[in-house]
Order: sequence, then structure tokens, then C-alpha cells
Amino acid sequence: MSDFTSQPVDFFFFFPRAIKAFQEVLYINPTFSRAKEIHLRLGLMFKVNTDYETSLKHFQLALIDSNLCTLSKAEIQFHIAHLYEIQKKYRPAKEAYESLLQTVNLPAQVKATTLQQLGWMHHTVEQLRDKDAKGCYAIQCLQKSVEADPNSGQSWYLLGSVLYQQQNQPMDALQAYICAVQLDHSHAAAWMDLGTLYESCGQLQDAMKCYINATRSKACLNTAALAQRIKLLQVEPPFSLASTSSLLC
Repeated sequence: MSDFTSQPVDFFFFFPRAIKAFQEVLYINPTFSRAKEIHLRLGLMFKVNTDYETSLKHFQLALIDSNLCTLSKAEIQFHIAHLYEIQKKYRPAKEAYESLLQTVNLPAQVKATTLQQLGWMHHTVEQLRDKDAKGCYAIQCLQKSVEADPNSGQSWYLLGSVLYQQQNQPMDALQAYICAVQLDHSHAAAWMDLGTLYESCGQLQDAMKCYINATRSKACLNTAALAQRIKLLQVEPPFSLASTSSLLC
């Protein structure tokens, strides 16, 4: 997720004490002038603690409060939609995301992340794919996400996954993956998928470089398997029709 989804995080280490203190403030003084900020922070902490129903309650209370707080109204609405999604309440999540996209002057980062979530949800959730067998809506959402925030490596990566896996458009997927790793050199999943794409095209040297870059990322979860794959590729004869090695260093 983008940065705004994890703010503020300054005292998350002290969850139990912070939660208790905030709840006591609201109990003693329900009309406290910073009550909206308290509801926001309780919503964030309960979300991290996976108490999604309590988190949703606090975000909804923050949303109806007209006072200013750390996050904008749009960012709070995004959290509410995301809570529906992670609880697998996909229809309400879809409606909430689409409603958020109707907001006038929606900040670019919020728009990009909302489109990213909506597109990926349409790609992965079976009940949303029934009327969109070709995945066109998912692709449109991810493309619009990239337009809203061209510097989102995650959106480029998700777009590459959809194009490659569902639409059989390897050249478009290739470009999307290259954009993803250029913007986020530590994106292990993008490096692995890019390597797989190169390998399927017979570009084994480029594939090997991608796998090596994936293993260098702290986010890589299958380093051992990739190391074995790299060893196998090292004994294969080199072959590359259109090497992009300069981009893979």
C-alpha cells in the first residue's frame, strides 16, 4: 500500500497503553476537541491489530466529524473501503472504492491507490470477475492508477501480472515489469515475474539477472528456490533476441 495508509505510526509500539489512554479520554470527555484525531488513531491501531470491526467503527466516527485531523476525508474513506476488502466484503468494498473515485479533486496518491486496489480486486476475486471474463475492467483500473501516479512501482507490477497472466500480452507485461523494477529496485515479486517472462521467451541471461536481483531483496521469500534456478540457468546455453541487460543491473 502507499504511504498514507500507514500514517501516523509514531507510537504503535505502545498499542495497549495508547489504546487504553485514548479510550479513557473519550470516556471522560466525549466532546473532546481532538476526538476525531483519537478515533483516527484508534482506527489505525485496531486495523494493524486485525480487529477490523472496531477499526471500522472508529474510522466511521472520524469520517462524520467535521474537524481537521492528520488524514484527509478521502484517506479515511479509503481505509473504510480497504477494511471491507480485507474482511472479504467485496461488494461493499467495490462500492466504497468506486464512490471514492467520484470525489472532486481527489488527491493523486489516493486516486492511484484506490484504482490499484479496485483493479487487483477485480482480477483476483472470482465473484467480481463473472461479468468481466476478459479482465478489461481490472486492466483499465490499473492503467488509470499508473496515469494518476506514474511513480508507483506496485501499480506497474500489478498491471504486468494482469497483462501477462490474463491477456497474453508479453511485450506490454515486459514494459510494465521493467517500469516496476526501475521505480522500486527491491520489488522481489516484480523481478521474479520479469525473470519468468524472460525465461519463457528464451532470454535466459536476462532471466538469470532478474532472479539474482530478486534474491538481493529483503522481501524475497524463496531465495533458496531461486538460487537453484540460477544454477540451472548458468549451465544453459546463452540466448537473447533482444537483451535489455543494461536495465537489469
